[in-house]
Amino acid sequence: MEKKPQRVFGGTMREQSENHDLLSYTPGAYSPDGGFRTIAVRVKGGNYAVSNRLGCYAR
Repeated sequence: MEKKPQRVFGGTMREQSENHDLLSYTPGAYSPDGGFRTIAVRVKGGNYAVSNRLGCYAR
């Protein structure tokens, strides 16, 4: 019996893992004061799906 690919968020797991980019950012004026920093990701043009966390604590 042939296994069917598992669908994840509108695509197969293989399609999802082959079609992604990972971005990172380091602020210029970093201050480890324990405050919460929000993260906003914006993409111009195209039909893109973006997922990111809401923010992080400066430690």
